[in-house]
Amino acid sequence: MRWNFPFLVFCAYNMVQQPAVAEQAAPNTLVTLTGTVIRVSDLFSNAGPEANQVLGAAPAPGGRIVVASGQLAAIAAAYEVPWQPDGSDAEVVLASPGTTMPVSQISAAIADAIAASGGPVNAAVTLPDFTPPMIPPGATPNIAVTRVSFDPASNNFSASLVVGAAGMAPQNLDLTGLALPSVQALVASHDLAPGEVLTAADLTFARLPQNQAGGALRSADAAIGMTVNSGVQAGGAVTSGNLSAPIVVHKGAFVVLNLSAPGMVLTAQGIALQDGGVGSLVSVLNPASHAVVQAVVTGPGNASIAPGSTPLSTPQNTGEYGSNSSYVQAHGGAPMLVQP
Repeated sequence: MRWNFPFLVFCAYNMVQQPAVAEQAAPNTLVTLTGTVIRVSDLFSNAGPEANQVLGAAPAPGGRIVVASGQLAAIAAAYEVPWQPDGSDAEVVLASPGTTMPVSQISAAIADAIAASGGPVNAAVTLPDFTPPMIPPGATPNIAVTRVSFDPASNNFSASLVVGAAGMAPQNLDLTGLALPSVQALVASHDLAPGEVLTAADLTFARLPQNQAGGALRSADAAIGMTVNSGVQAGGAVTSGNLSAPIVVHKGAFVVLNLSAPGMVLTAQGIALQDGGVGSLVSVLNPASHAVVQAVVTGPGNASIAPGSTPLSTPQNTGEYGSNSSYVQAHGGAPMLVQP
């Protein structure tokens, strides 16, 4: 086979002499920033040799910046990015992720500073109309109180703070509010709805202003297993008035009545006329005697009559739960038993 020498020279020339064509850059669309600065590479893919150049500070956590087409073109020209606008409305959104700094940590720092300045110890700090700053997700807040002033006559305070976290620039805050004497109280760890049966996970302890902690329980054991009968907001005091024992005797259901006396125990089957939990006082109809008595609920389907109790009333035989009613005829009524 014969080689065409001029052809080989032509191929070699084109392989060696022709410059490589730079890969075309393109604007990004939505960028989640992970640092404190904005670089050329945050705006463009394939940004070229100047990709790591810093353009400015990133927005604060939770903030965003929109870079429009004209700005993109100017940055591309200044940093030799191989991109030119094509007439479309290109834009890049730069967002810094953030989570809210816990207000409780800011309040605790102010309370410590007030106590150190001679104010009340463990004061309950309230910050009306305060929106806490954002910090990077997972970051540990750094809070420093640089100044505090407390008026014991009005319980008003003013304070200056520097707050921040890794991955963000420090922020200065000037705050005012109230610092009231407080007590440790049982509070809801989340919103509690009527009908919920409480567990340990539903409860926590917090310091509340004394004027907001009236009746608040001091022990979680007193609340666990109880039923919420009126809603409680997260952080609100849990009081005995919010709770009731779980319903173990239901209206219209049969209940065993117990009457203990020296030397004997009397039992009879009655019909509960209202719901009740352990310890509740409920009205119970005895279908055999048609008498309505009050009894203390002692457990599921059981209640106890105090010795010497007298019937509240003797309803007619034809009442809703009387002996001639369809309910009692269908379910029957057990006679009284005597156990020596």
